[in-house]
Amino acid sequence: MDFSERQPAAVLDRQIQDARMRAFHGRGKELTAFRVASAGRTDTFTVLYLYGPGGIGKTTLLTRFADEARLGHRRVVVIRPGQHDRRVEMPGAGTRPPLVLIDDLEQADQPEQWLRHTVIPALPAGALVAVASRQAPSVLWQAEPGWSDLLVPLALEPFTPAESTDLLRAHDVPEERHEYTRWACGGNPLALRVAARLLVADPHGVTDEDLPRELALSIFHQLIGDIPSGAHRQALEACAHAATIDESLVRAVVTDADAGVLFGWLRALPFITSGPRGLYPTGAVRTIVEAELRWRDADRFAVMHERMMSHLLTRAVADDAALPHVADVLFVQRSERSSQSGFAHLDELEVRDHRYEPADRAEVCQIALRTQGAESARLVEFWLDRQPEAFYVHRRRGEQQIVAFTGQLSIGHPPCPHAHPGHQG
Repeated sequence: MDFSERQPAAVLDRQIQDARMRAFHGRGKELTAFRVASAGRTDTFTVLYLYGPGGIGKTTLLTRFADEARLGHRRVVVIRPGQHDRRVEMPGAGTRPPLVLIDDLEQADQPEQWLRHTVIPALPAGALVAVASRQAPSVLWQAEPGWSDLLVPLALEPFTPAESTDLLRAHDVPEERHEYTRWACGGNPLALRVAARLLVADPHGVTDEDLPRELALSIFHQLIGDIPSGAHRQALEACAHAATIDESLVRAVVTDADAGVLFGWLRALPFITSGPRGLYPTGAVRTIVEAELRWRDADRFAVMHERMMSHLLTRAVADDAALPHVADVLFVQRSERSSQSGFAHLDELEVRDHRYEPADRAEVCQIALRTQGAESARLVEFWLDRQPEAFYVHRRRGEQQIVAFTGQLSIGHPPCPHAHPGHQG
């Protein structure tokens, strides 16, 4: 092939690369780590280990690394997991050590051993290795003294609200759709991009109510991956429905399987977080898993909901420290309320409980008005006047701003149903 035949392909490659770089959003910390490593010593190895759940942007970031390396005239070598049985064959030596990219590391047989004992020893000195995996490097590997200067683990976090907004604006999503879309996507870049395409392609046809279902139909497998069995799927669906899930709640919902095994499987998933009261999924996974079940099998969703509510209500009544369990019940009932987004991520906030004080009244009423509407706000005011001791406010650790409140009312003689909320009947 002569130069005139190669030139159009080169122009196309450069055009695609330029478009990728313009469309890139966020990841400033990770790009800084890559640039520092690229400019470092050429006689030592560095392994940048990106990890995070599906759709979080690992492949996109590896591609950005490759684009920047090529712009700096650095050779890029792509190795596919499991492609080589023994040693990895490298191209001939160049003027600079190569950038070696390995995506989907978890697909290799014994991925960590393959990387450490087969791939890296075959590389020329000074090679920069960038790896992407759904699973974090093992704690033992990270703690191994010999690797402390070589291994750089980088957990890819969901986009911040500001980064999510920038992405939606770049795709010309109308401003009035941003708040709900950010909530539904939970900062997952793939979910945000797919949502943006859906909303721009059919701005009036895809409502807020439709969006979670359309996301589920588009990217369920990319976000979730393979599910071993029906029982595992039910456990994941229960985890998406509950604020947090522990082994006893798994047992109450999935009645014909080993709850301990299912809980252990949930705990190991890359999109599941372990909190003080159990496990919970990232925002995008919660939205998509629950929407997919509601669409696919509404009857099974109803059975799961009933089993969960029965368990949570029993626990709330039996436990002296009932307040957190009442919050669990309210969370599970969120789909029956006017605003799901007011409940969706309370489980992800590190909050502390405080007894309600009169000085908290304005903030509490404002939260009720913003999340549940004027009628709920009037009811909150009504009960604050009569049972202030029943209310708790919740603040993030180290902050004074109230992020949520709960009330556990004691109902003796109810007020007259015809009375104004401001008057006892």
